[in-house]
Amino acid sequence: MSLWARVRGSRRDSSRPSIEWAATQSAAGPRDEFQHLKDETYLDYTGSALYQRGQLREMFTQLEGNLFCNAHSDSSCSMRTEAEVTSVRRTIMDWFNCGDDYTVIFTAGTTASLKMVGETFPWSEHSLYGYSRHNHNSVLGMRELAMAKGSSFLAAEWDLQDPEYIQQFMPKESEEESSEEPVEQFNPEETPAPLNDETEEAFHLFAFPAECNFSGIKYPLDLVHALKRGTLGEHLLSRAVETSAMPPGYKNRTNTWRVCVDAAAYAPTNPLDLQAFPADFVTMSFYKLFGIPTGLGALLVRKDVAPFMNKTFFGGGTVVAVSCDSSFCKLRPISNERFEDGTISFLDIIGLSAGFNVFKSLGKQAITDHVWTLTRYLYLRVSALKHKNGRPLLEIYGNHEHGDPKRQGGILSFNVLSPKGQYVPFKIVMEAAKASNLLLRAGAHCNPGAAFGYLTIEEEDVQTILQERESCHAGDGMWEGKPLGSCRASLGYPTTVTDVDSLTTFLKATYTDRDMPKDM
Repeated sequence: MSLWARVRGSRRDSSRPSIEWAATQSAAGPRDEFQHLKDETYLDYTGSALYQRGQLREMFTQLEGNLFCNAHSDSSCSMRTEAEVTSVRRTIMDWFNCGDDYTVIFTAGTTASLKMVGETFPWSEHSLYGYSRHNHNSVLGMRELAMAKGSSFLAAEWDLQDPEYIQQFMPKESEEESSEEPVEQFNPEETPAPLNDETEEAFHLFAFPAECNFSGIKYPLDLVHALKRGTLGEHLLSRAVETSAMPPGYKNRTNTWRVCVDAAAYAPTNPLDLQAFPADFVTMSFYKLFGIPTGLGALLVRKDVAPFMNKTFFGGGTVVAVSCDSSFCKLRPISNERFEDGTISFLDIIGLSAGFNVFKSLGKQAITDHVWTLTRYLYLRVSALKHKNGRPLLEIYGNHEHGDPKRQGGILSFNVLSPKGQYVPFKIVMEAAKASNLLLRAGAHCNPGAAFGYLTIEEEDVQTILQERESCHAGDGMWEGKPLGSCRASLGYPTTVTDVDSLTTFLKATYTDRDMPKDM
């Protein structure tokens, strides 16, 4: 029986499949569903998931057998489209256990979702935008939108990835129970006016990835509670004042924290329960879950937060009525209808049902177990690789040493070391991997905080390096003997033991006891 079949049935005793057992399996996954892989070994699931043949057939059958058209009409095909899109929204809400507390806003992807949060957040000169140091460029880009409104920003300490560190900021059990309030339903007639300088309440935002796309470390989802009901928000405001990131005076205001979770790397291989961790904003891209469609994502927004989002631009079906000769405009009352400017990608949205059907057939926990088991197996194998002189072959980043799936996701980020301990440029490793039909990813992975942090490159040097570069792919990826990124192997539910063994074999055969090229 394959590893895939065994993992799917491995929850009988509520235990995880063992590493020792996984290592004995020669293959995993319904490989006939991925014939487009041919002879290549795909290990870039954080870059994009793989679609199944059956998934494509289901999408085609649905489109072939039904006429779907623009939903902004009362025609029969428009109503059919609206019904299918509404069904997909409900599927998304069920998958992430949103209850009735959230609205699903379709976007062009995670980056577009983050941009929407940044553009509509009620920033003021009294606001603080905080974010973890592990973050995608798109999260850092929100900083510019905050600063444009006079807000301050703070890159928070690395310790926020440590669950034990977070516990000191968590609400006391009695406080947590007493603070539970029902979510207020959105009423367009009671939409708060935009904030101004005289407003006593200040809104602050903290953004973090549920899983870091550079290293695969998982941030504790308890951060949501620590910020919204605990003392972490006050700690961050105090730190911002201490570091002169923002002026003092926050104690004279009512400070309300909102939390944005980037789930792009996390959602494909981990269950996310928004009843247990009620983040205000959650962003995702669906091609990272199902491989297809690209250019489609979602922003999940709590209904009690949506009224405070200051929408400026409007277009297409987001308005009930608008005047040409005056500034009169009435936006649609339902949150997603107010924010989905223009015609949504309705055929792509309808196609999501096929992807969710794949995930439902496998099961959330089975996917998580499968990816974790193989990630752990990969780490144990490659971390044991050494040169004859005893030096390690790889420098590995992340929380793998803890052996805890709550702290580490399905990513192994690494750099290759020579017998003398020198870094082998990741671009050279990438080219060699391609020649061996291994599909990896190399670079800083659009995550400068993690990349430069792990590689211990100081901020003043970071600015020097980046000023000299004309693109993220410029040069050989090295600076004064240090790499400016890493090689990244990321796993998904189709990953097999054979895939993992192929990477291990390649690294061992290609780089063990090999000196650096003389021209390096």
